[in-house]
Amino acid sequence: MKVLVAFCFMVLLMLSCNSEIGNKTEPLPEIMGVKLGASKEEALPQLQKIATLDKQERKQQEVWTLTGDQSYSHLIISYDKEYTSMRFINALAKEKRVRYKDVMDINTAKLTTSGPNYTYELEVPEKNNQPAYVVKAIGTDPEYLQYYAIEKKGN
Repeated sequence: MKVLVAFCFMVLLMLSCNSEIGNKTEPLPEIMGVKLGASKEEALPQLQKIATLDKQERKQQEVWTLTGDQSYSHLIISYDKEYTSMRFINALAKEKRVRYKDVMDINTAKLTTSGPNYTYELEVPEKNNQPAYVVKAIGTDPEYLQYYAIEKKGN
């Protein structure tokens, strides 16, 4: 009887784990509250709350150093020429802190490998006035990512 109860418990546990994986929602078009498509004016309050500006680069790019985050060290963002819409957000992960599966469903993402490099890519279609975007998780470790990026599709 104890074996039967233990078996039933294990089956229920496995089913609940599988349903959680299957119901995983698609990644949001934001990293740490910084939203893809936001203007510089809209993004600045959130950026100043979580980071300090390191440098502004050519082509409307900015590098921000995150303050107090356990998982990521920097955000790199890029705007369109008028600074009215954020084109992409890249987060630089701290070593062995963020798994690919932490940011997306790796079972539905496209995996590309090239030598020691792993790239998981997931396209999210346009819906509810949110333009289509692409989410990428990139690294050289098979389990942990180095970069997490969200960019407007067709960028």
